[in-house]
Amino acid sequence: MIDISDGLAQDLGHILRRSNVGAVLYAGLVPLSKQASGLSDALHGGEDFELLFTLSRKEAGKLLRMPRSLFSPIGEIWDKKRGFKLVDEKNRLVDIRAKGYRHF
Repeated sequence: MIDISDGLAQDLGHILRRSNVGAVLYAGLVPLSKQASGLSDALHGGEDFELLFTLSRKEAGKLLRMPRSLFSPIGEIWDKKRGFKLVDEKNRLVDIRAKGYRHF
């Protein structure tokens, strides 16, 4: 689990590197804050102060049977060889750069 105050893509990138895995996000599932001007802001902007976490498929299923208002599934973890990708609004698979707010 990690907070995404430095940007969803960057902070998920930390999880992926530490876990030696890749991921796919689905553009239509990524929540947009009121301040976000679009998907790029949601992926690479900071100051969201939300928590991001991963679960096994079995545990995710249990969680999703609970009231959904607290959680937003946005993607899946997959093999590192497949990389870090986004299924965009046109159903295309595109690379995501793990960039976000830089403190220094």
